[in-house]
Amino acid sequence: MNKVIVIGVIVALLIISILGFYFLIMHHNSSTTGSSQKSLTTDQEFYISESLKTVLGNGFSVEESNGSSSSAQLLFGTIGDPSFFVNYSYIYYIENGSGYIKIYPAGPSSYWGALPYDLGVMRIVPAKPFSAAALMMNSQDVYYTGGNYTVMLVGTFSNGSSEPAGLYNTPDYPADGFSVGMFITPVHNWINMSTKYTYERDNVGMKGWPATQTGEIFYPYSKTPYIIVQWEPFWYPPLSRDSWTTGEFNVWIVTPNFSGGVTYNNIKLLVGGGGNGYIHGLRRGDEILMQVTYDGYNNTIYAKVTDVNTSSVITLDLPLNSTFSVPSDGRYWTEVNAGTGASFWNWGLTFVSVMNNVYVNIEKVS
Repeated sequence: MNKVIVIGVIVALLIISILGFYFLIMHHNSSTTGSSQKSLTTDQEFYISESLKTVLGNGFSVEESNGSSSSAQLLFGTIGDPSFFVNYSYIYYIENGSGYIKIYPAGPSSYWGALPYDLGVMRIVPAKPFSAAALMMNSQDVYYTGGNYTVMLVGTFSNGSSEPAGLYNTPDYPADGFSVGMFITPVHNWINMSTKYTYERDNVGMKGWPATQTGEIFYPYSKTPYIIVQWEPFWYPPLSRDSWTTGEFNVWIVTPNFSGGVTYNNIKLLVGGGGNGYIHGLRRGDEILMQVTYDGYNNTIYAKVTDVNTSSVITLDLPLNSTFSVPSDGRYWTEVNAGTGASFWNWGLTFVSVMNNVYVNIEKVS
């Protein structure tokens, strides 16, 4: 009988220890993200559509259609009510613990200031010169099957400035927009609020150019090659002072070394100031819809940026040819980066999703 009691006590202590460790871990996870977690596990396409309708407003219709082997994942957005959904369990903050990335719930907030907006916003970078931060997102719920792989985001900015003209001769205009990284495979586990396992650099591949426009970008370490597509509004003429540019997109192919590390030499610039057209009438508080699609059927990048407030649209069609091989079917991570340079603005996000063979059509109806 004594042996039975002793064994029972030992088992009870083990259970208590395990439960205590579990609750400690759960408390740590919730405290590092700043609030309780929410997660969507079913009907992702429906939630993506509803979130887009909420973010874009009643003046737009959103319709979806699915191709073969379709899958989708809402990383975050606002869904039909004032609460600001954030899927913390899938997002890592790439920053040096500086507090750059900050969540402003729906409603009047210091992010919007005097602007008449109340959407929830995740600020990626503050209005601070030569700064950057990024979201590294576990988009592995989306299984790439060799077809169309799309990252869609809605972003904005509410304040910022440029260095005095006497210092950098920088026009007072928003820079440097958003960049999207696709098909990333981590080498190590990401560390929240850390820049470890990334390479930070601006103006890669633009040495000797009459003007260089990228701002700071984090290039993550990866086991697989990946694509970076940036919308850089500062290519807008005559700001860039480059008559040869055709648009506002920058595109890089990153081929990490044998251990997954990335340096300047592992990054190849394909397009700088490329694409078709420029966003006109960009103003504080404008919503920017950015869609980047990789088409594995023809190894081509298609990108589109729309200023939702003014309906100004720019596009990019870029065949990758031999510079990039079609990724293997599988699950990947996604990055969204925002950076600044001598012109610095508080870029923030209101919506991010990743989709495989899911097609979203957005039309203005009023």
